[in-house]
Amino acid sequence: GGELSKHSFYAMKLNLGTAHLQLGHSQKAVEIFTACLPLYEEMFGKEHHQIAYILDNLGASHIAVGDHPKGAKCLQRSLAINETQLGRDHVRVGDTLLLLAKVPSHAGFNFDAEALLRRALTIREKSFGKEHNSVALVLEALGAALAQKGDYVASTTSYQRALAIFRHHYGGTNHWAMASCMANLADVLLARGGAAEARTMLEAALRLLEGQFGAEHVQSAQVLIQLAKAHGACGNYKGMKPLLERALRIQEKAFGPDHLNLVSTYRNLGGVLQQLGEGGRARALVERAYKIQEKQLGKHSDGGSAWMIAFTMVQLAQTMKGDNPDGKVDLLEKAVKIIEAKLGAANTQVGKVLMELGNAALAATRYEYGVECHTRAVKILEAEFGPAHFDVALAQGYLADAHGHCGWYAKKRDMLRKALVVTRKHFGDRHPQVAMQLNNLAAAHEMLGDRKETLSLISQALEINRAYFGENHPNVAINIKNLAGQFGYQGNVGKMMELHMSALRIFQRLLGHGHPTSWDCVADIAIDKLILRSNLEAVTLFSQAITAFSNIGLLSNIIILFFCQCIAEEQAKSQLQGQAATRKGTAASRLRQSFERTKHLKESMIADNCNLNVVEMTTILMNLAEMCQACGRADLQESFTAAAEYLVSVLEGITHKLALKATANIENGEGRNEKADEVKDARTTSSNRKAAITAADLGPLSRQIQRSKLVIEQWKSKQKTSIAAGSDETQQQQQGLQHSVKERKQSLAVFPSRELALVSIGALGAGAFVALAAGIWYLLGGGSSAQQRGHRPQ
Repeated sequence: GGELSKHSFYAMKLNLGTAHLQLGHSQKAVEIFTACLPLYEEMFGKEHHQIAYILDNLGASHIAVGDHPKGAKCLQRSLAINETQLGRDHVRVGDTLLLLAKVPSHAGFNFDAEALLRRALTIREKSFGKEHNSVALVLEALGAALAQKGDYVASTTSYQRALAIFRHHYGGTNHWAMASCMANLADVLLARGGAAEARTMLEAALRLLEGQFGAEHVQSAQVLIQLAKAHGACGNYKGMKPLLERALRIQEKAFGPDHLNLVSTYRNLGGVLQQLGEGGRARALVERAYKIQEKQLGKHSDGGSAWMIAFTMVQLAQTMKGDNPDGKVDLLEKAVKIIEAKLGAANTQVGKVLMELGNAALAATRYEYGVECHTRAVKILEAEFGPAHFDVALAQGYLADAHGHCGWYAKKRDMLRKALVVTRKHFGDRHPQVAMQLNNLAAAHEMLGDRKETLSLISQALEINRAYFGENHPNVAINIKNLAGQFGYQGNVGKMMELHMSALRIFQRLLGHGHPTSWDCVADIAIDKLILRSNLEAVTLFSQAITAFSNIGLLSNIIILFFCQCIAEEQAKSQLQGQAATRKGTAASRLRQSFERTKHLKESMIADNCNLNVVEMTTILMNLAEMCQACGRADLQESFTAAAEYLVSVLEGITHKLALKATANIENGEGRNEKADEVKDARTTSSNRKAAITAADLGPLSRQIQRSKLVIEQWKSKQKTSIAAGSDETQQQQQGLQHSVKERKQSLAVFPSRELALVSIGALGAGAFVALAAGIWYLLGGGSSAQQRGHRPQ
């Protein structure tokens, strides 16, 4: 009884709340501090400094569960109380400033974290001296804030000063309490290109924690996640998987499987599995993260919680199979609406998700919509950061890619040049982001027919990536693969195959034999063998690749490879029968009969895949025709041209039939379709929804077919010009091919055929390879997502 025992009881409740917060039971801490606040206000009054202490803890708890606006309001009230009651330079004011600096920018508050932390640093240095342990804690937070701004040099200095204070405090040796600072410094070292140094520091931090708490302590989990990121920066993606799986087991044991603290780990592991080809498991993990967030955060209406849920929706879209591009667009549109509603249409987070939406729209062949999304993203980011910011350059790169999809290659080139200038200014000349921009710029020059500049840019990118990552990294393999294609266009097939084999070994070592990227490289080698007249080997490799992509479900890849297999089979038949000079008409007739055997160009399959990228497929076939012409194989050039024409004609016929059928179903179901625009309305009113959707979605496919016809005609026109100008060149190309056959024998001695005896793969779910390093880096919180598009050498 009495006030003393009452106060003691309340103090025990506060201690209990603090314990829950430290253990990660953030929602329980919110409940306890929320209950204590009115009791202490009644006891001491609303402006007492003891109230500020409770508000600090309540604010930190709200932030921990993602309710950032409530957390920020608690901390702002606490700061006002402490400044009034204790003075602006009191140590408790510094404590609140340290907490307030942790409110994320996307929560809708314009706090300058660096300014808040520098003020807190001054207060603590004045109160305790510059070498006190509490000063190091502020320096550690300041290092994080500076890194968030991209000032990695100042961030490194801040972290290093904090570590020096910690070592002095603990007697000149490394102590387990320093592990967090070491891990954070390692993140900055990664951003500055010191992947090996960062990995060493993280391994040291992990040993400190394991020595103090054991191998299964929850503090080790975060360092394991950061160590996984360091492995990814070194190109060791297989090494990331066990580290993240171990971190997840520790967190599940500590918090339970449905705790918010596990969400980022589920997402990170899902992202790695997606890149390693384990699409089904990846999607299951991301869906689990999404459900946890919906359950735990759905009741909050703040922008921070909405952004956390929306970000998981973005990643969920990334795990969707390539045969459902419209579903991906729908999910990303929902994410954009959530963020716009909570943060405003001009928020930078809206711009970043718009980039994802724009890419999804391009994959769905909605090119104009993709340009619209990327244009809006650029405007949002330029308004916030100015035209010379790296995030703006990244957005410009995506917009340039959208221009390329629309056939505006000069626009794409000019925009990429601008982005390259900004990227070099931000990172210097020898950074992978610069290599990425060089690679993308090379693709633009290639589409404009400037082979010399294309080769130069790819070579520059390869040199940068090799110096930064070493030889065994996917980005290096992409550049080697792209470089191989340029040698093919020069007629040097032996060098092309040598480089393809080199890229294949890297992909298989890092991603596995069954990864789609490895199989894509096998298909390139099969084409090399076809050009070199190793027809039976080419048939075998094409067959293996078709089986692999059938298991994955990538219809576009399957169709292209089927055409390649048919051509290789016809070449093998002629070779075995000694028909070196088969009449042109007979060969074309037999080839068309081979094409007609495909099971993939059927009405039912096309109806379920209305978003086939026909323009890209046609372009690949015509690029193969051009390469074969450069290598002196006019017969193959004619075959690939015939394949492109057959593809377009068959799809045109199927599209016409599907449109008629869908229209008839709509009329039977609703008696409508008097005007063309009513097809779109029929999505919601027709009894035959699938047919109505098919009718509405065949429009873009029909437009693609018309554009594909234009691609073929443009190539034929260019070919006529080339033939008129280069009769002497033909003899040189034939000599180059003979030289390539000799090189092939040498290359096979270096790369034995057993390396192509690839294991068959199971059902995997992954799309084409795009910038593993950048994608996983973004996933793990290391920077902006950026694709390094490996434009196909075909």
